[in-house]
Amino acid sequence: NALLDMYLQFFQQAKTLTNSTREPKDVVEHFNNNLQTLRQLSSNDQRIDRNSYSILDFSDQRNCLIIYSWLILQSLGYSEETKLYDRLRLDKALKDIFESFNFNNDLIQETTALIKLLLSDFILFSEKQVNVQKFYEFSEVQEFIQLNEHESIRYFNKERFEEMVKWFFIKDTISNKELMSEKFMTKFLLYRRMLDVSIKSEYKFDKFKQLLSEGG
Repeated sequence: NALLDMYLQFFQQAKTLTNSTREPKDVVEHFNNNLQTLRQLSSNDQRIDRNSYSILDFSDQRNCLIIYSWLILQSLGYSEETKLYDRLRLDKALKDIFESFNFNNDLIQETTALIKLLLSDFILFSEKQVNVQKFYEFSEVQEFIQLNEHESIRYFNKERFEEMVKWFFIKDTISNKELMSEKFMTKFLLYRRMLDVSIKSEYKFDKFKQLLSEGG
């Protein structure tokens, strides 16, 4: 269909720009393996948000586009080490895809920024609290959650924050493929706690980090 044709073309562009030697069949295998984990996660009774939505809604067009873009670039070895000029060309390729689905400029920028976060080596979950605190100090993370200051208090955007936490939980699950294990449940509760702490903090950034360090 049109979407697959579009992403096949995107794959060819990305392969050239990342100097990857991987073939389409390798990417399809990588994609299918991760998709199976995502489907298991979406059918799991656990919920990462507070509204009883599934972890990932496969009927949501934007979620599907994020998955395609993220997993294709991940399988090709895209990273911040990819030359800046080539990264900008990939941004343009993604922009063309999102525009074809009538995304406005703000949504294109937000979606592209999220995909880049998922492709980074940033780790949101860690048994060491210092690593969790470090995650929120990355400029890319602060920019995505729209950190801003008002009357000497730093705030972050609720919707951006919750989306980021959900996707990083998905990323962690894909990486470890340990659904229904004790380790998975521990991580799920920790991610859920981040959402709960964000409410308690009233989306005040420094208060949020303090509550996290104190155990929420």
